Amino acid sequence: MEVEVISIETIKPSSPTPSHLKAYKISFLDQLVTPSHYVPIFTYYTPPTRDATKAPNSISGQKILKDSLSETLTRFYPLAGRVQNQDEYVINCNDKGIVFSTALVNNCAMKDFLSSSQPKVELLHQFLPTLPPVTKIEAEEHGKDDDEPAQLAIQLNIFSCGGVALCVCFVHKIIDATTIGAFLNCWSSIILAKDTTRCEGAVITPDYSASSLFPQRDKESLPAFFTSGARRKAEADLQSVTKRIVFKATAVEGLRAIAASKHVPKPSRFEAISCFIWKHCMAASSLIRGSQVPSFMFFTADIRRRMVPPLSRHLVGNILATLLTDKCTGGPTELDGLVSLLRKALDRFKDKFVTGLQGPELYEVVSQSIQEIYASIGNANPYVFSSWCNMGLTEVDLGWGKPAWVSFMGGGSRFTNHLTILLDGAKEGDVEAWVTLDQREMDVLQENLEFLAFASVNPPVMINTQL
Repeated sequence: MEVEVISIETIKPSSPTPSHLKAYKISFLDQLVTPSHYVPIFTYYTPPTRDATKAPNSISGQKILKDSLSETLTRFYPLAGRVQNQDEYVINCNDKGIVFSTALVNNCAMKDFLSSSQPKVELLHQFLPTLPPVTKIEAEEHGKDDDEPAQLAIQLNIFSCGGVALCVCFVHKIIDATTIGAFLNCWSSIILAKDTTRCEGAVITPDYSASSLFPQRDKESLPAFFTSGARRKAEADLQSVTKRIVFKATAVEGLRAIAASKHVPKPSRFEAISCFIWKHCMAASSLIRGSQVPSFMFFTADIRRRMVPPLSRHLVGNILATLLTDKCTGGPTELDGLVSLLRKALDRFKDKFVTGLQGPELYEVVSQSIQEIYASIGNANPYVFSSWCNMGLTEVDLGWGKPAWVSFMGGGSRFTNHLTILLDGAKEGDVEAWVTLDQREMDVLQENLEFLAFASVNPPVMINTQL
């Protein structure tokens, strides 16, 4: 497969940002996030069968796409701005825009890419746009000096059949998975609103009240880790790899049944799948090292829908709490026991976060939780989980229909070891886990028959589909 970039341009907001909105203060929840690289999301679209003038490989189709993206940036104006200094907590909403590139995918049909016995996920990096360094350390490592990276970079990859792999990369400064889902669905709603034959609902209006709900803190009051500018090279000595692992809907229900216990009679999909992966990753690690290393799970929870009353689902920012389970120090690691550990962490979260906790009290709870995580890393393996399910990513219709598939990125990994991203599968009810492990541990995991009884490693995405 060869990906040929044919254009790179900057898309700016369709209307200038008013002067009173030029300085956007981030919230203290954003202050506690330390972005070190762009995070990719890929959405895949089969060739449009209705209106050829809206096809992604047509001039008119690309104009619709870019014009509507420009309108979306007017609504999401902080995303078109720049963080001039990574130590500052204000985004300059200067309308510098985002990177948008177009590429042709040669020597590979979309049906072959998706429907082969194993989709070529190790080649997904070829769909990435050219990305500048996010941090000063990364810039120095690459001999570059770019203190103002765009917060979004998008590449439209067009197969010869007319199918599309759209790659959207974002910096985690004020963008979490819910925010990027709202951004993409706003883009979608603007496109569909202009189509009189397909007008479907109102255009999304983002909510910018995070900085008033969660006022930012003085730099001096933040934990030392967040002000030092240090960026830990995660497992730099390890050769990490990311694999796509699929749980069919029937397997998910089977795991939920096995994971049920007196303490957790009805475990969620997230609880059952994440603890199943944690269980078998621990087993792989133990086999490699000859003994079990203490470990814990930490994961992000969306605060929006858990607060009382709930916050807007279109609230922009990293509206997240980072939670951790008690350590698993040895002995049996049955699935129901691990799920109980996870549920205890969630119950603690509800007790501390949900019941009207605001302002300074909420800040203390959130920052203490994160400090506990970093204090625990030295003597235990952290397993990190983040769920992007139900974020609306599978609903993003850019005029060509909804995505046939949504993915993360596979192959050799620059992401944190022991990281798992959960996504909605291509078939309803399926869940995909994009698991990053040390190569040796991944080799063991892929041979574990108990694991494979519920999980499939990189199966075909679509079968018997004409593209």
